[in-house]
Amino acid sequence: MAYYEDHTFAICAYGDSPFLEECIKSLKNQTIKSNIILATSTPSDYIKKLCKNYNIKIFINPESKGIGEDWNFAISKCNTNLVTIAHQDDVYLEGYLENVLHSYNASDKQILIYTNYSEIINGKMVENRRNLKIKRIISLGFNNRFLGDKKWFKRFLLSIGSPIGCPAVTLQTKHTGEKPFITDHLFVLDWLTWEKLSHIKGRFVFIDDILMLHRRHDDAATSKYIKSDVRKKEDLEVLQRFWWKPIAILIQKFFAKS
Repeated sequence: MAYYEDHTFAICAYGDSPFLEECIKSLKNQTIKSNIILATSTPSDYIKKLCKNYNIKIFINPESKGIGEDWNFAISKCNTNLVTIAHQDDVYLEGYLENVLHSYNASDKQILIYTNYSEIINGKMVENRRNLKIKRIISLGFNNRFLGDKKWFKRFLLSIGSPIGCPAVTLQTKHTGEKPFITDHLFVLDWLTWEKLSHIKGRFVFIDDILMLHRRHDDAATSKYIKSDVRKKEDLEVLQRFWWKPIAILIQKFFAKS
């Protein structure tokens, strides 16, 4: 069985997710094996038992200060250049890592590599929601042969929303550092992180194949923020990094309706 030593799946576990074992199994079943660790700021017998059963090293964050801090903590425990933050509720199809490595081996200029994905809603896979279609169309722009490595072009593609599915992302830490994630926001921390990384010379590479499944459910942190004013406030803040405030407000209203 092929093994790649310079990549790590860093599972971030919070609470006792009933989907955690399914996530672990999907990482263990990759066509190319690599390192797997688990980081948590909420250790429990449930999490420790799963780690023991699947021979996964566990790292406990003694002072959780939010999602971004938890993700950065997980990355800091990896001794590899390539890191995928594996979200505990999600499923990674068996060819995920193989396809990421194929893209990585084609060039060393990638800041990050991310794949297409579908969603799991009420236990069923959903591929063609309108927001997913829009994200896929925008994402193809990152692969433009002539413009994909241009700072202004990367920022243009990010300027109306984030097309990058955070759970589908593999970071190249020699470019991003061990603490790439913005930590002072709740909902848009990934979008803000991509905005920060867009200033780095290099490419965001999109793999158009659906290689992971992102689970949406009411207990997820993202779902809670969507239902509150946190998303509205933070979305506007990020849009203003790209646009004047009146234009940012118009863009926000348009996407709120859609």
